Amino acid sequence: MSSLYVAVNLRKNVLQEPLTGIPRVEYEIARELEARGGHVLRYDQLLGRFRVTPLENGRTRQAAKAPPAMGNGDTIVVPAIFWRQGHIDDLVRRRQVNKVRIGVYVHDIMPIRRPELVSNENGAMDFRRFVDAMIDCADWLCVSSRFVGQDLTAYVRETSKRTIPVHHVPLCADLKDRVEEDFTRRLRGLDLPRDGYVLYVSTLNPRKNHTGMYWLWRQLAAEMGDATPPLVLAGQRGWNDRDIFDLMSRDREMWDRHIRFVEGPSDAELVHLYRHCAFSIFPSFHEGWGLPITESLSFGKPCIAADNTSLREAGQGLATHVDELDGPGWLTAIKRLALDAQYRRDCSALIAERYQQRTWHDVGGEIVKLTKIPVYPT
Repeated sequence: MSSLYVAVNLRKNVLQEPLTGIPRVEYEIARELEARGGHVLRYDQLLGRFRVTPLENGRTRQAAKAPPAMGNGDTIVVPAIFWRQGHIDDLVRRRQVNKVRIGVYVHDIMPIRRPELVSNENGAMDFRRFVDAMIDCADWLCVSSRFVGQDLTAYVRETSKRTIPVHHVPLCADLKDRVEEDFTRRLRGLDLPRDGYVLYVSTLNPRKNHTGMYWLWRQLAAEMGDATPPLVLAGQRGWNDRDIFDLMSRDREMWDRHIRFVEGPSDAELVHLYRHCAFSIFPSFHEGWGLPITESLSFGKPCIAADNTSLREAGQGLATHVDELDGPGWLTAIKRLALDAQYRRDCSALIAERYQQRTWHDVGGEIVKLTKIPVYPT
């Protein structure tokens, strides 16, 4: 009988701090595969190889016995990138020596296509090294969006002579059903008008276009004065964020008045923020999916999003999309949702009627099905 493994970068105390973005996806996929009898692999620096370990200390089932030696017919699922060469080398070795199958979830290839949007040149080079190695040895790849699937398929054709299947496994947004909201002291301190603020959930970095939204909100404030809906920025501070953070936080007319910042929100705080916002925005320049769009829809909240990459897929045809560089278009869309309560209610009613809910159980089940495909490329 074949065994299933999932190789992760996550620490054992994974839930002691908020997980966002790809680490959240990596954790949820690992949790689902472990629940289906899979074994979690972490890289042991001392041993120089992956070894089986529980996903979380004291919070997961303990295996009755150690899994058998890894071998032909077993599958290792890799739900996120590994940056270090030792990790890559051990995966390749297990493919070649143990004859295991390898499936890799590729969230995007932005560091290859748009390296100016990532933290530094070394990071882009490390990313390409991982993707190229997996293209050379993996049995299948999967992606969250058809946009990434097309981009990745084109890259495989450009760089490799192999034919490797690329499968589509969309992400989900189950925050609403999984976590109880928490109206914490710091949220109470924001003194936000219920159903009267705009929410932007995102790490603070240049790719997410916070600069553009700052100038838009300045324009809104000039036009609307005290009637301007507060913009709540909820997320971690990221790489190269100092310029925009300094610009916003030093603007005494805007900061803590028209623009509020919730750094590192917990899942429970996010539930509260989504549930009580008027609508959300997501003006990012480039994504592999666009999870905050899907999350907003899952709460029945309208979302105005940029019109690029995978964002229409994340929006399921239920979000309003505006070119990320179209300032007047954004102002028009924001003012319409902010000022026309009936239009907001109509948008929410359409979302309630047509939004298609997915769960991490669905995602995990679809990945498990991929591990059972009998024919793989050579």
